[in-house]
Amino acid sequence: MWLVAVSLCALVGDPPRLRLDVLAGRVRAAHADGVETLSGGASDWTHGTSGYLESSTLSRLRMRWLGSASLDAEGALSLGWQPSRARGQGLWFDFGRLERATVEVREGPLRFELASGWRGLCPRGALTLREGSGDVIELELLSGAPLLLSPPASAGAVRPPWTVLPGARVRLLGSDPRPRVVAGKLRAPEGVALTQGLQASVRERPWRGFHWPWSAPSANAARGWGPGW
Repeated sequence: MWLVAVSLCALVGDPPRLRLDVLAGRVRAAHADGVETLSGGASDWTHGTSGYLESSTLSRLRMRWLGSASLDAEGALSLGWQPSRARGQGLWFDFGRLERATVEVREGPLRFELASGWRGLCPRGALTLREGSGDVIELELLSGAPLLLSPPASAGAVRPPWTVLPGARVRLLGSDPRPRVVAGKLRAPEGVALTQGLQASVRERPWRGFHWPWSAPSANAARGWGPGW
């Protein structure tokens, strides 16, 4: 009985593994054992705790990290994922490209980074990300806990995060440190002016396409996430 209890405790602490369904289109996935091409109809493809994939324009994907999070994507997508090393919990997503994605976070936090440099922290809830014209990404927090958004870093500094409240929809531009509110409400950073950066190390992006490994195991340990992240 003691051995069984020890084994169960180890399983509970293990990072979640990806299960992928390719509903349409084609996907190239990179992982420790190489690169695989998956076509529409591939279901329940199981992968380890970190990796990288790209999908074609007409693709539809369903990605599940059991007990932790899920992502449904339509259109072109490039995504790197790995366990979040901040406080040893949750997942970290690096979106290089996305057309439309719906993310549900059940056991977070989920930390994500967009190609423009915007970073988000979602403790739990559901949100959508949609590509607009230019470098605009539209984000809508459908439900759950408030979401933190940190603007792109500037000159080695990380600006304090904005707080997006459930029901809010905002547009994020890489050149603008202020989210543009379309609907709902968000809270501005408190106590620090937007022009004042918080010093934090901003490391090189760890995901570099289809090359393994992308980074050393500790590459994200000192990523700057703003105050209290």
